Amino acid sequence: MRRFLTRTACHPERLRGISARHGGARAEMPGRNEIPPPAGRRDDRWRGRFAAAILATTLTIPLPALAHPHVLVDVHALAEFKDGKIVSLFMGWKFDPVFSASLLKDFDKNKNNRLDPDEMKDLEREAFRDTKPQAHFTYARLGADPVVWKDATDFKVVAVKDSLMYAFRLPLPRPVDPRREAFSFTTYEETFYIDMDFPSDNAVTLTGEGSAGCKATIAPDLGNTIFGGAVTPKRATISCE
Repeated sequence: MRRFLTRTACHPERLRGISARHGGARAEMPGRNEIPPPAGRRDDRWRGRFAAAILATTLTIPLPALAHPHVLVDVHALAEFKDGKIVSLFMGWKFDPVFSASLLKDFDKNKNNRLDPDEMKDLEREAFRDTKPQAHFTYARLGADPVVWKDATDFKVVAVKDSLMYAFRLPLPRPVDPRREAFSFTTYEETFYIDMDFPSDNAVTLTGEGSAGCKATIAPDLGNTIFGGAVTPKRATISCE
């Protein structure tokens, strides 16, 4: 953790990148609005592996160091329909350029400036799987009931201009008919070490048979605040005519 903070935490790009929803002006970065292609008990261990360069939990960080997020993530999602029902979310997490460079440095073992399939497997194992206890930071509801995801599938890492993006699928435990059941989801990391945000009103799109006549609406999740009440994540709600 300390090595990661020394290298990246106070980088100007990070300090300029706070979202407007948190009272600051979040910097627009090249390609940040691109849509990705389709294709319980808290456990702090994910931090080290998620960041790849982070070596300890935030419990070892002085409070002043936690005054702002250290990783910025633009979140996109495709709600995938089949036979008129939502069967999965295909997620895209696009990291800020500074953190992307850190990931590439740590996992590009052959130094060819890209992540080959075996390197992606290493990244998935060491920096992605441990987000599962936190529902991969994607908290969905059917009505008022939380959704328990099946295992994430189809993980890959793609380059988007000067950033890297995780792309993966979250299959629902059963198909959901949004005409009969209220379905919504939000995405956040509760300590605000990572700032996860839908970057635009069209960051969630619908695809597949039966998605016509449905839409995703993104709005502040006013009943759910994090970081001592200072941050209000956004929630995407899917509704149909």
